[in-house]
Amino acid sequence: MTQVITSTAGYYEVQEVGEFGRVYKWRPEIVVVECTCGGKPNLTNSATNCVACGADHSSIIREWLGAARRLEERKNHPWRYARGNEEAKITF
Repeated sequence: MTQVITSTAGYYEVQEVGEFGRVYKWRPEIVVVECTCGGKPNLTNSATNCVACGADHSSIIREWLGAARRLEERKNHPWRYARGNEEAKITF
């Protein structure tokens, strides 16, 4: 059975270019799983196969990253999840 070991949220890596410039590189979310073959590949939404055996872990990765996004969304935008808060008068 495949298990999720750890995950890292996506982030921008900043590289200084010259005196006045910056380049921002997106580094996607990474999930490390323990595959049934014993391998521990770093997987993303676009790379879901184990490098050692080729097993497809797309359902686990999408489920895990989707859950992480929902938690992050809830933390960053709590007003979207407030119930019974009629006085806030926020439209969704």
